[in-house]
Amino acid sequence: MSREYIIRVFKRKRVRILITIVVLINFLDISNRVIKDPLKNAIPLQSAFNENILFNGSMYIAFILYQFVVFFLAALGLSDLIAEDMKTGFINIELTKKSKKEYLRKAYINNFIIGGLFAIFPILINILIWLTLRPTFALNFINSGFTNYLRFESVLKISPVLFYIVVFFNIFVIGGIIASFSMYLNTKFKSMYLGLIAVLIIDILLQFVIAVISSVFKIYISFEGLSGFAADMFFRIGILDIIYLILIFIIPIIYFINLSRRKDFI
Repeated sequence: MSREYIIRVFKRKRVRILITIVVLINFLDISNRVIKDPLKNAIPLQSAFNENILFNGSMYIAFILYQFVVFFLAALGLSDLIAEDMKTGFINIELTKKSKKEYLRKAYINNFIIGGLFAIFPILINILIWLTLRPTFALNFINSGFTNYLRFESVLKISPVLFYIVVFFNIFVIGGIIASFSMYLNTKFKSMYLGLIAVLIIDILLQFVIAVISSVFKIYISFEGLSGFAADMFFRIGILDIIYLILIFIIPIIYFINLSRRKDFI
C-alpha cells in the first residue's frame, strides 16, 4: 500500500465515520454483555478469545449491526477513488505521471487493502477491549463449546493464534472483495456513493430470492452471502456461496482490465 493512498484516505472525513461506527459497535457489544457478574449467563472459563463479538455475540445487536455495516466499512475508504478523480479532473494529472494500466492497478490494489483493513478494524478493537475485561485463556473446544460446524476448526486444533490469524485474513479478503466490487460499481456508473450500499442490497436480494426458491420448491439451499463469509464463523459454505464469491471477485478484475485498454474511459 503506497503512501500516496494512505494520505488520501486519512485526509477524508469518512475516517470519522469509521471511528464512529467502531465506537458504536463496541459500545453496544460491551454494554449489553455481562461484565460485573462473570458467572451469570456465561459460558465456562470465559476468555477474551471466546467472549468477543465474533464468537459469543451472534445473539446481540452489535454482531447483527456489524454484519450489515461491514459492507459500508469496506467501501468507505477508496471505492469512489476513480469516480472522484474523474469528476474533479485529478485523473488527468495522474495520467501524466503513470499509464492508465498502472493507475487502475494501483487504485484497485490499494482499495482492496484499505477495504480489508476497514472491515477488520471493529473486530480487532473488540478483541482488544475484551482483553482488558477477561482473562486470556487459550481458545479451545472445551472452554468455547464449539462444535465441528466451526469454520477453520482444523486450524484451531493446531494453534489458537494461527486460528485467529486465519480468521482475520478471511475477513480481510472478504472486505477487499466488497471494496473491489464497490469500486467497480462506482466507476462504471460514475458515482461516488452507489458502491457504499449497492453490494449490501445485492447480497440481501440474493439471500431473499434463494430463500423463496428454497421455500417454494421445498429444498434446502445453503447460501449466506458475503455477510456469512465475513462474520459468521459457524455456517457451512455451500456451492452457491463459492460461485457467488468468485463472481464478485472476478467481475471487477475483468472490468478494470478492459477499462485499461480503452482510450475513452475518462
